[in-house]
Amino acid sequence: QYFDQPALLFMSLFQYMIGNVDYSILQLHNVIVLDDARGVRSTVPYDFDYSGLVNAHYAVPSRGLNLSSVRVRMYRGPCKSEAEVSEALQPFREKQAELLALPASLVPLGLDDAHRRSAEQYLNEFFDIIGRPDKVKKVFVTDCKPIGGMEP
Repeated sequence: QYFDQPALLFMSLFQYMIGNVDYSILQLHNVIVLDDARGVRSTVPYDFDYSGLVNAHYAVPSRGLNLSSVRVRMYRGPCKSEAEVSEALQPFREKQAELLALPASLVPLGLDDAHRRSAEQYLNEFFDIIGRPDKVKKVFVTDCKPIGGMEP
């Protein structure tokens, strides 16, 4: 089963950005797989209430992950080289201002100030990580643990 590797890496980095570990590609938990006309498979995530960004009052990480809170990020994507990860992070860097502005844009829709500040802080932590090559290497390359089904 071949997954489009750039798309899989992008989705995994997105999941890391929002602090979501409540998904499984192998078990199709909170992920759907779409095939294009060429038969290339892409993963599409959904259901983010257990993410650190949302930080729902009832959200707890799966016991098997040994995380103290849903606010603790864990990269669960494919292991790639520093160059591949850096390239895949470029769209996040390019959209940083827009992504950081999202929580404030939700205030008129009912997001309270405490949750806005919490979301902004959480996103800022992500951008701090991806802004430092040493942290990018540690989080996404050195500490990456291969997960079955993620290989090309």
